[in-house]
Amino acid sequence: MKLNAAKIEEAKAWVEQNGLYPQACGSPVKDFCEAMGIDDATYRRWLQKAEFAEAITRARELFHTNTVRDVENALVKAAKGVDFVHIREEKKAQKVKEYDEKGRKIKEYDGQPIVVKSMRETVYYPPDVRAAQFVLSNMAPDKWRQKQETVVSTPEGVTLHYDKPEQKELLETLGE
Repeated sequence: MKLNAAKIEEAKAWVEQNGLYPQACGSPVKDFCEAMGIDDATYRRWLQKAEFAEAITRARELFHTNTVRDVENALVKAAKGVDFVHIREEKKAQKVKEYDEKGRKIKEYDGQPIVVKSMRETVYYPPDVRAAQFVLSNMAPDKWRQKQETVVSTPEGVTLHYDKPEQKELLETLGE
């Protein structure tokens, strides 16, 4: 198969959507090759062409950026709680009948199912405390760090660091 601009765009779009190994969370190269209709040797040969290699690199970067953004958004929603709309549909099989010009049935088969009932249900997912802790400790670390640390300087110029309340009391008594 020849590499052309259309194939490069198709490959780029696939990698932006699915990632590509060795990238974290990326799809295996064999899946990429199957989707593109090529074998591994063709993929390796194409990688030697600068235009293809650059397109794949940009697509991997976009996949990474988009995945991080999506996961961050999902984490914030989990931390805050979210309403989610579930849609359930009841479908019924549809029989299709074909008749000849004299009105005699000649064929009957299952057609596309039709929706007979659609239900929308809003479900509230309450805030997740662990997600909230993670978000706060990363977005506002000065205020929400898991481990607080305080620095005390003595009149003699000695600087002491402590991170537990008991240490603070001990340092205060030593400083007197």
